[in-house]
Amino acid sequence: MKQFLKNKFGLIFGIGIVMFLFSLSVFLPMFAAVVYPPGAMLQPNDVTSSHIRDATIVNVDVSSTAAIAYSKLNLTNSILDADVSSTAAIAVSKIATSTDYFFVTPNAQTFNGVKTFGSIPILPASDPTQDNEAARKAYIDALIGPVKLPSLTAYETIEIGRIVGIGDGTLSRVATSTNQVNDAASGFGLTAVQHIEQTFQISTTSTISGINIGLKKTGAPTDNAIISIKQAQGGAELASTTISGATLTTTETFYNLQLNSPIILSPLTTYRVNLSRSGSLDGTNYFYVGVLVAGTYGGGNISEWNGTTWTARAYDANMIIGLVATAGQLFKVNAASSTLTHFAFGMTSAQITQGASGQATALGTLTGLSGLTTGKRYYLQNTDGDIGTTAGTTNVEIGKAYSATAIFVKIQD
Repeated sequence: MKQFLKNKFGLIFGIGIVMFLFSLSVFLPMFAAVVYPPGAMLQPNDVTSSHIRDATIVNVDVSSTAAIAYSKLNLTNSILDADVSSTAAIAVSKIATSTDYFFVTPNAQTFNGVKTFGSIPILPASDPTQDNEAARKAYIDALIGPVKLPSLTAYETIEIGRIVGIGDGTLSRVATSTNQVNDAASGFGLTAVQHIEQTFQISTTSTISGINIGLKKTGAPTDNAIISIKQAQGGAELASTTISGATLTTTETFYNLQLNSPIILSPLTTYRVNLSRSGSLDGTNYFYVGVLVAGTYGGGNISEWNGTTWTARAYDANMIIGLVATAGQLFKVNAASSTLTHFAFGMTSAQITQGASGQATALGTLTGLSGLTTGKRYYLQNTDGDIGTTAGTTNVEIGKAYSATAIFVKIQD
């Protein structure tokens, strides 16, 4: 019996050992790493997700050149502002255009609804040209500030603070006048009277470019009457103009004639208007200039040249000598003639050189002047473009000074 129990125990123990070893062979691989003989290489599919511990792969474990498919990334609500580079060239088509996410782009866009700005937008420096374009403050200020003439070409050099007008191609400014009262005529261009000269003076330095003079003809002269400005009797001409015999009639008519070149004449200096003809002397077909027999012009008189001597006469030629400004160009006006002061349009705020373009203030404040008397009214003077505290021959009020350097321009004539 004892031997039987001993044998039975040994059998049970042996079966237990076998079962233990079998369990190890089944379950141990599930908890142990794969062990390869020395020198052995991993084979495809050896490592599976079950061999990778969760939350153990970090940023440094992923290569910068890893070609991870975009579809493998979960980006929903995960890209933040810090994730986008400030230089990222994101296509406009990728930007949401809903009311809450509308971005301003370089392309043309249409905005609907009311848009409220936290501060005033800054506009381009250019002026608006279309009815529906926004306007800058400076543009509006310029409109409601001083009223200025458009930029125009200066017929002559115009200094700062001068009163200007706009030429119309006729006599625009008077330098001197012998009074235009027709009561006689004096012929020239014939043997007995080959030339006629009318002497004259001006009171202030002035640019001369035209003459208004009464002329007619007798017969049918086919050449031209020549009207020239000279300083010495019978001397060289300073400037001249012509009119054809075919243009003249047998009735005295006043003609506005423009000289071939503007000239600057000095005050209290004797000058001459010389009348002659371009063709041969002719006692049948010649020219006449209108005269005042009882001449009252204090600046000079007529002399006649017969080919040998000059003979002074008591009468004066009917003429106005002055400036003929090109139509649409600026020139300095004066108060010497009541018939021409209507050309006064404004005052210059800067010098405008002859031939250059500039503007004049027609109404409103003008600064940058000097020598004004505060509170005084200023008037146009007989000197070209000048102003003073007393009126010239014609009363043309320019404005009122409110400091030594500023005036409110409001021309009244």
